[in-house]
Amino acid sequence: MIDLTENEKVVLLLASRVADSRARALAAGEWAGFRRRLADSSVMPADLWDPDVVDGLGLDHETKARVAELLGRAPGLAFELDRLASLGIWALTDQSDDYPEQLQTRLGSQAPPVLMGAGLRSLLNEPGLAIVGSRNVDPAGAEVAGAAARLGVHNDLPVVSGGARGVDQLAMASAFEVGGRVIGILADALERKVKQADIRSALLEDRLCLVTPQHPAAGFSVGAAMGRNKIIYSLSRFALVVASDRESGGTWNGAVEAIKKNQSEVLIWTGEGQGPGNEALVEAGGTAVPTLERLEELLSSPVALVRSPAGE
Repeated sequence: MIDLTENEKVVLLLASRVADSRARALAAGEWAGFRRRLADSSVMPADLWDPDVVDGLGLDHETKARVAELLGRAPGLAFELDRLASLGIWALTDQSDDYPEQLQTRLGSQAPPVLMGAGLRSLLNEPGLAIVGSRNVDPAGAEVAGAAARLGVHNDLPVVSGGARGVDQLAMASAFEVGGRVIGILADALERKVKQADIRSALLEDRLCLVTPQHPAAGFSVGAAMGRNKIIYSLSRFALVVASDRESGGTWNGAVEAIKKNQSEVLIWTGEGQGPGNEALVEAGGTAVPTLERLEELLSSPVALVRSPAGE
C-alpha cells in the first residue's frame, strides 16, 4: 500500500488521472492557479473534503462541479494505488516533503503536480548529468554518449535519461556498466518498464529511479515526450546534447527551450559525432564542449554554471 497524506491524495485526485485514465484532471498550469487560490484563502488541499470549504473559494459553477467529480474518485484511487504498490510503483506530489525543489524552482507553474515512479526517489534531489540526443546517433556520437555517462559517474552525478532508443539508452547502459546511478524520465509505459528483468534488478539495487508525469499505463504521445524533456533538464545540473537535428525534432526543441528558460546548464557537443543542429544550439546560448577533457573540467567544477531560475 502507498502511504500518503490527505493533502497528497487530494492532489492525485485533482491533478492526475491515476484514479481514472479518462478523467478531466487539472493540467499543470490549471493546478498551479488553483493552488494559488487555495493559498490565498489559507486552505490546504485536504480541507477540500469539506463541501463548505469548496463553496467558500468563490469558484464558478463549472469548476466547482469539476472539483466535486474529481474528488468523488477517491475509492478508485485507493484501489489503483494498492495495485501500483504491488508493482513497486509510488506516487509523489507537490505536497510531498521530498518533491524535487528544482522542478518547482525552474519550471514554476509548469512543474508537474504529480510524478509516478519506482526505485530510489531520493535520487530526484541529486542534480545530475542529463545526456540527450538523436535516436539514430552515428557511431562517433554513440561513443561520446557512453564516455560522457562514465564521466558523470566518475564525478558522482546520476545520469539522467529519457529512456528512448539511441543516445538515452546508450548513456544509461554505460552508467550501469561502471556502477553508476540513473534517473529515467519516461514519457510512457512505466508499468511495463518495471516488469523488465534488467530494470527490476537495477531498481532493487537502488541504482535506478524511474519517473513519469503520466499514468503508469499510458501510451506514447508527442505531447508527453515534450513534457518529459523539461523535466530531464530541470532535474539536471548539466545537460549534454550529443547530437541534434537542426530546427526540428524533440532533441532540438527540448534544448532550445532549456536554453531559453535556463532549465539547466546546457552543454553542446561540438566534437566528432555532433549533429547538424549542434552549432546552432551553441549560437542559441548553449555552452560548446569540443572534447571530453573539457566536459570533465565542467563536471568537476564545484559551482554550477546555470543562470537565474526560470520562475513562472
